[in-house]
Amino acid sequence: LGEASPMRGFVSGGTLVTIRGTGFLDVPTLSCQFGSTTVPATFVSFNSITCLSPPVDQAQNVRLDVSLNGIDYTPLLVSGRKMFSYDKEVDLFRTIPSNVPVSGTEQGYIISVIGNYFTNST
Repeated sequence: LGEASPMRGFVSGGTLVTIRGTGFLDVPTLSCQFGSTTVPATFVSFNSITCLSPPVDQAQNVRLDVSLNGIDYTPLLVSGRKMFSYDKEVDLFRTIPSNVPVSGTEQGYIISVIGNYFTNST
């Protein structure tokens, strides 16, 4: 297996993860495993599949594995890491300023976003 993106999502689940590699087959047992939870995978091509992350109870890191037969799972190793990160939902309080004109400047605007559970990531 080659790469997956994104490797993080919210605890509510529903993050569409694209996994690239070689040898994927369009079979009904194609699946992903986020920790101990198995979800069906969608065949895109011989080199790509997608999976929706399932919901979890709390923020955590889980292994992301892939299976063609629903029994034998291969761990995904992406840039030295094989964990999918679940984050708390962002709790947005407000933006400053609260609104800006749709047009009128080519320089853009600086907007501050105030809230909780932002994740420092790239």
